[in-house]
Amino acid sequence: MKTKKANKLVAFMLSATMAMTAFAADVHAEEASGAWKMGNNTYETLQTAIDAAGGEAATIELLRDANGNGAKVPSGKNITIDFNQHAYDITGDLVGSTGTATQALQLLKGSTVTLKNGEIKSSEAKMLVQNYANLTIDHMKLDGSALNAAKPYTLSNNCGNVVIKDSELIAKAGGYSFDVYYWPTFGYTEGVTVSVERNSVITGDIEYDSDGSEDGKANVAEKAKLNIKGGSFSGKFVTSGLNDDGKTGISISGGSFAIKPAEDYLAEGFHLNEDGSVLEDGAEEKAALETLKAAIAAADTAYDETKTYTQASKDAFNAAYAAAKDLVDDEDATAEAMTNAAAALNEAVANLEEDTAAVDAKTQLAEKISEAEKILKNGNAYTEDSLKALKDALTAAKALADDADDATVTAALSTLSKAIEDLEPVETPSLDLTKLNEAIEAANKMLQEAIDSGLYADAIIKECKLAIKAAETLRDSAKLQSQIDEGIKALDEAMKNLVPNEEPGTDPEPDTEEPATKPSDKDNAAIKNTASTPNTGDHTTAVASLLLLVCAGAYLGFNYKRKVNNA
Repeated sequence: MKTKKANKLVAFMLSATMAMTAFAADVHAEEASGAWKMGNNTYETLQTAIDAAGGEAATIELLRDANGNGAKVPSGKNITIDFNQHAYDITGDLVGSTGTATQALQLLKGSTVTLKNGEIKSSEAKMLVQNYANLTIDHMKLDGSALNAAKPYTLSNNCGNVVIKDSELIAKAGGYSFDVYYWPTFGYTEGVTVSVERNSVITGDIEYDSDGSEDGKANVAEKAKLNIKGGSFSGKFVTSGLNDDGKTGISISGGSFAIKPAEDYLAEGFHLNEDGSVLEDGAEEKAALETLKAAIAAADTAYDETKTYTQASKDAFNAAYAAAKDLVDDEDATAEAMTNAAAALNEAVANLEEDTAAVDAKTQLAEKISEAEKILKNGNAYTEDSLKALKDALTAAKALADDADDATVTAALSTLSKAIEDLEPVETPSLDLTKLNEAIEAANKMLQEAIDSGLYADAIIKECKLAIKAAETLRDSAKLQSQIDEGIKALDEAMKNLVPNEEPGTDPEPDTEEPATKPSDKDNAAIKNTASTPNTGDHTTAVASLLLLVCAGAYLGFNYKRKVNNA
């Protein structure tokens, strides 16, 4: 193990500490009992599960949050430890080299290990994970904030290929989140490579070092590789054991840094932004270009050609849009220029303002066009000349372009409105309704007397009511005097059917005497000879005649209008 100049006093104290905590370790092991699973088997401790794994790929699962002893993965294993979103707290026996067991986990050279989906922590260990294997740390939290040392390592990498992705490493204050250490004097001449990727969060300093030997210093830049491709970093880089030229194997091509790293650490083709982020050369321009293209696309969607905007807002929009389009095609455009152009275009879109007066005029014109079309659909009530003026005004209004200016729209609206106002109705010839009114009045009186007497059948009363109603309708709808005359005759015939019921099963007695009283001639003028007219049951003929006259009146009226209009 890497001692980092550990002395005998430290070794003695560690041995004493191990002896004093032996009993406690047994208790912690029991607490973890049954928390680990591999295949169909469960295991009391993580170590027993690791030992049970053969040389083939195996997955050990943590079934619940647990605490217990540290664990060592020997050479020749291929193990994935899936923590299943649980936390494992190493509170018992620690692992490491004989006499210096200070680690929570030790992963030896020649093994492949994956730690994923959970958390490892300890307040007993002086180092959380000591690694010599090919290691992948995936969606893990390695919490070394409570490690039992003044300057501990959360993760120490002395050999193998290590990938840290979407994971969080936390260092104790004054300690290291991880290191990259070339250690040829102890046999690890193949070196170590550590890569940090994606959304990893590294809290604490990072150490880059060699064992300080001649070989170590001469080859550290080639044998100790640190590739940072993403993530966020709060600490600084601490280097030692370098050759005289000061070169390192650190290559940064992504991520963001609270403490800016040295320019020498940046990969070729990358640069450090003012905010501490590392970007590929030209990345700002690419991002700004995409932003500008997005602004142009949004403007295309937002600008409605069917709307009328105020001239000022329209001019501002057109200028910003043209400037943006020019920069898109300019290969030498700077990121700042494109960013500013996108912002200006977005502002111009937001400031587009409809011309309220123009909108009102167009709305009114559309309503007036609809009104004119309805008039022309049933336009026989107006003279031919006034209808022609309306048709011409309507045609002109409908021919206006969508982007016609306010003055043109207002003029068309005025012309069409005047054409509607100037429509001249077709004159209807005057009719003499005097006799028809008298006949209707007399019929109503007779009907009321019949109803009051109670001597008339309901069917007869109903037919008479219909006849009177038809005559009243004819009075309002007739267009020719001959219709009025025929209507009077039809009403007279209908009212002749108003005769009283006879007693069923008896013959009427002959009328041999003059009646005691005689109806006045005035009352019976419209129903002369009614008593002597036989009740044939044909009550509907006269009513039908009246209804036919009503229909004829309507038709004649329509035909008359058409003749006048087409004269």
